[in-house]
Amino acid sequence: AGSAVKHGFSFLPEAWAQGPGGQGVAAPGWATRVPVDGNLYYLGTADGKTFEEAREKALANARTGATNAWVQEAGGKELAGKTALIEQLASALGSAAAPAQTFVAPGAGGSFHGYVLLRLSRGAAEFAAQSVFTETKAPADAKLLSTIKGEK
Repeated sequence: AGSAVKHGFSFLPEAWAQGPGGQGVAAPGWATRVPVDGNLYYLGTADGKTFEEAREKALANARTGATNAWVQEAGGKELAGKTALIEQLASALGSAAAPAQTFVAPGAGGSFHGYVLLRLSRGAAEFAAQSVFTETKAPADAKLLSTIKGEK
């Protein structure tokens, strides 16, 4: 199976893993509907041959999704065309997100399906972005900072 990543507060389709004996194990509620509490969330899912592999792949997918979401967000602002700066910002923002929840369920044929929900507080996101602007001596992108603060 593939992976799913969501940025922000959108709803996700419900996912299921097969438990022992073919029983369906429902995904946790936060995997189908991310919390709405002022933070930013990124969901990663993945299959693995072991419990740990499924969890680690889901975490990697969540981080990749967070980074990709910020590349898209920054690329559409005043930073358009400044690829290296955008990638540095996206990497800092993706790395600032911390695991809030993890869940791994047994799947079909002895495999496992993992879910990881990363949480990025708006304060931490703003600090990470401001740090990159300061470090690179690039002028701060007011539109991106506004988006981070939730002011769109």
